Amino acid sequence: MEEMYDEGYEISDRNNEASPEHIVLRQNEIDMIQGLVASLPEKYRIPIYLYYSADMQIKEVSEILSLPEGTVKSQMRKAKKLLKE
Repeated sequence: MEEMYDEGYEISDRNNEASPEHIVLRQNEIDMIQGLVASLPEKYRIPIYLYYSADMQIKEVSEILSLPEGTVKSQMRKAKKLLKE
């Protein structure tokens, strides 16, 4: 989501808008992001999920997956690249 925002994609969560249109647009954004992440190969999807959704640190992700931290970082870089494409 951060990269999408950096590239100019506006995530409409500003000004605490609660109109029906805002709710639908926000849900569409969430669905789109979840769909993109779900389409990733498992070895990239799991580290992304653990880091962003489960709010874990790289060290924790590496321990859970029994992988070196460098490998987790590489997988996350690759996942972000795939999502960007």
